[in-house]
Amino acid sequence: MELDFLPDGSPDCPLIYRKNSSRHIAWIYFLFFCSGFPALIYQIVWQRALFAIYGLNIESVTIVVSGFMLGLGLGSLVGGGFSNSRRLAPVKLFAIAELFTGILGIVSLKLFHRIAEFTAGRSPLETGLAGFLAIVLSTLLMGATLPLLVEYSVRSSQNVGSSVGGLYFANCLGSGLACFLAADWLMRYLGQSGSVRFAAAVNVLVATGALVYDLHWRRPQKDEPDCASEVIACSSHSPLPYSLALGCAAFSGFAALSYEIIWYRLLAFGSGDTAGAFASLLGAYLFGLAIGSRRVERYSQSHQRENAVGTLSAVIFASAMVAFAVSPLSALALKATSPDSLGNRWPGSIILLLVCGGASFFGATFPLVAYVAVNPAGRAGASLSYL
Repeated sequence: MELDFLPDGSPDCPLIYRKNSSRHIAWIYFLFFCSGFPALIYQIVWQRALFAIYGLNIESVTIVVSGFMLGLGLGSLVGGGFSNSRRLAPVKLFAIAELFTGILGIVSLKLFHRIAEFTAGRSPLETGLAGFLAIVLSTLLMGATLPLLVEYSVRSSQNVGSSVGGLYFANCLGSGLACFLAADWLMRYLGQSGSVRFAAAVNVLVATGALVYDLHWRRPQKDEPDCASEVIACSSHSPLPYSLALGCAAFSGFAALSYEIIWYRLLAFGSGDTAGAFASLLGAYLFGLAIGSRRVERYSQSHQRENAVGTLSAVIFASAMVAFAVSPLSALALKATSPDSLGNRWPGSIILLLVCGGASFFGATFPLVAYVAVNPAGRAGASLSYL
């Protein structure tokens, strides 16, 4: 074993951990990267299913995106509540959540078609609400995974910013790749049912990998003692009040999803492909989130928490400016191209690059807020779940 110090720069606050704990956490990041694949495949398939049921319109996109985000948020509260369970370790709970997510994913299409039959002839409000609630219930378990793994990671690193940034980066990167994979290959060759079965299989594999990891690394090693009580850390003051952090997270989330809907309409117009635009927009958006969170992961490893408050302010300001500029810059890009090119990829590709750049600042905001507001010596998973 080796002695290290907390990343907040306090030399009098030691942390003892396993010599190769970072290598162990890398496997958790890999599993969370794989977990991002089925989550976004489900979202894209559900979007196509709603297109077929309710029509190809902005209302269907809004129902899926808002329902998906609300389900993740409510599921995060559930995961945060269980993150300090004494009976089951966070990684084992993550495996259980992945397993049941796959089960729900398999039956999701049948559920949507049953809802379509039930709401046939009813008002748009009733049909939209039924689809919205179905998506919320289907995404609850997905939302529970992040606070569970953050709790596990922080116990080893004692760095909330690095843990949240690394996990958020891995999951968003996997989700972004899944968007383009689903749009260009899965939906074309496997269809909706085949894509859902593929996503469920990935869920099962991730759950199996998490269980194997938990059984292996929680077993005492020959040359190392059991590390259940090995972590020693001093409580540290949070530079940003938690109530203010909640406001920052809420503001950032509201702005981020509002712009996502606006950018979808821009891309649908610029590319001339309304159905495929949704998957492409999600992919570029998630790649942007991954880039921003990756930068915060590295930043939090070399900067003290007290200095990160100013950085957070600058990032929030930049996110407002850059995200607002995406629309006029997209309009200029479309104006610069000939009308005959609207059906080609060039105008849409420019918009996707702009979306990726705008989303990168939103991707940096969430882990930065967690870094300066969540106490690494406390219940990190539970605190993060509210953010």
